[in-house]
Amino acid sequence: MRIAYLTNSSDRSGVGYRALEIKKHIRASKKDVRIYDFHLDGRRGLLSKEGRPIDWVSTRFGLKNKSINWIRLGSRWKKYIRQRDKRQYDVWHVTNQSLSWLTRSAVQPTVVTVHDLIELTDPQHKLAKYVNRYLLSGIKDATQIIAVSKYTAGEVEKYYGISGDKITVIYNGVGNEWQHIEHYRDTIGYQAAKKKWGIGNDTKIILFVGSDHPRKNAGAAIHVLGELIKQGQNVILLKAGAAGILAEREKLLAKIDQAGLRSRVKFIGDVSNEELNELYNMCDVLLFPSTNEGFGLPLVQAMATQLPIVTVKATAIPEVVGNASIMCQAGDEKAMVQGVQDVLVNERLRDRLKALGKKQVEHFSWEKSARQVIDVYKKVLWAKD
Repeated sequence: MRIAYLTNSSDRSGVGYRALEIKKHIRASKKDVRIYDFHLDGRRGLLSKEGRPIDWVSTRFGLKNKSINWIRLGSRWKKYIRQRDKRQYDVWHVTNQSLSWLTRSAVQPTVVTVHDLIELTDPQHKLAKYVNRYLLSGIKDATQIIAVSKYTAGEVEKYYGISGDKITVIYNGVGNEWQHIEHYRDTIGYQAAKKKWGIGNDTKIILFVGSDHPRKNAGAAIHVLGELIKQGQNVILLKAGAAGILAEREKLLAKIDQAGLRSRVKFIGDVSNEELNELYNMCDVLLFPSTNEGFGLPLVQAMATQLPIVTVKATAIPEVVGNASIMCQAGDEKAMVQGVQDVLVNERLRDRLKALGKKQVEHFSWEKSARQVIDVYKKVLWAKD
């Protein structure tokens, strides 16, 4: 079975990370399934196969928009397949919904992985909605669709009017790089991290993982922090993740300064998986107030590292965390404050959340996800025959 496997996101992103893990586990377990990896790098205007450049488009003279370059590179890819690549691929697997437009002219069976429809329902810029509508236009033409959660599957059914029997839910997994480190707080690494970020010995640490996109709701985390300090808590907030939208970072900084919390918020930026795993182990609670998630990878990562979670009852979050978190209604910042407060002061509650998270995360495995993806490939080929 030959699979043309199309990616367009960095391995550091949630979308790219999933594509990488699925590919790795298929290659490790199924010798009769051959993955041919094609990557469309919109920022650099580069098309590559198995990591080797095969074509490019100019990004000069203002042609730096990655969405437009995906369209340009996708046309180059189809030309390459038609004229230069003599292999007959059995299935095209588009691993990101933003490349789904490629399936509209496909003669082979196509599989599209849909992580969410946020580009359509909550675009970062108003004008981007029209480009995104084109990029996602091939979802309805796919032979089969993989959704990363039941919530996302429901959104695809509702938005496109697609029958549920065309959609398979395959969750994200959690790898061995996410784990609880025994006695981490006794290590030199822990002490060095505390010194780096100016964290006192008795200071409690709230962790926020995500960009500054409005749906990630970082402003709610700032509010929670301020309220806890008013209550006398010695607490700081560590924010991991790039800004994503610079204008939103400016708004967030203004909110922090208005509340007089600049010394209590530490922006860590983009970090490696190893560094993020250490953050999960050094912090006291993950505050995840996002209002719109197709899945929410930080949730399974936190559970794997036994970090208690306070989150909201919105979109895909409840099906990911199950009963292994303190869950508040979306927008109820008062409940978030109380939830974080309870975790920080109640050792019995912390232990219960850790145990529940450890059990819940057993439902998420890259090995299982890879097997299910192969089953989808077989399904579309059987249907063809």
